[in-house]
Amino acid sequence: MSDCHVCALEVAGDSPRALYADEHWRATTATDAPGWVMLLNRRHNPGWLWDLTDDEASSYGGHLRAISQAITAVCGAQRVYLIALGENTLHFHCLLIPRFADTPADLRGAGLLGHAADLADPARALEVTAALRSHLATASAGAAG
Repeated sequence: MSDCHVCALEVAGDSPRALYADEHWRATTATDAPGWVMLLNRRHNPGWLWDLTDDEASSYGGHLRAISQAITAVCGAQRVYLIALGENTLHFHCLLIPRFADTPADLRGAGLLGHAADLADPARALEVTAALRSHLATASAGAAG
């Protein structure tokens, strides 16, 4: 869909922000806040979880686990938040966001969501993306073997 910015991320899949993709899902860092990962349905799905195919739904949890483990290992996150609202972009996707031990109280929970720009560090974000990509590739190779 030409006016969907999540579909545009699918088209730009080979960008330095891309982490991995399979038949149903693409993982990418869609912001300059280090460690913030978007998992998007590769098929334009303007609905929500209820509109996932059986194959998409059955693989969703494994992707969430792998990405959360990578964020924890690479970033040293104490928590990994999972946010899926679907209000501004009608294409199923979710954000996985690291939260650290030293994160101020006002930036914990839902308070963190509006602060991606405040936490932006483009150079560090690219370093973290490369480390996440490597971690996920290693984990995937280990799971396949």
